[in-house]
Amino acid sequence: MQRYRLLINGDSETGRAPLSLETPSVPVALLVADINMSGGTAEIWDGERRIARMRKRLGARQGFWEVT
Repeated sequence: MQRYRLLINGDSETGRAPLSLETPSVPVALLVADINMSGGTAEIWDGERRIARMRKRLGARQGFWEVT
């Protein structure tokens, strides 16, 4: 079974420590990141290959992901 690694980067302003989790799919990784982050950056990895780097932005009504 394919596994992906979600790396949520730490944030010195909020004191959030970095977090690394395995997920079964990219959509699940996005959902886990959305639940666990109010802002900041995260990465999704497939083995040694980074497949996405993203930043959660706060919008007027709802946050959104900016893929960088």
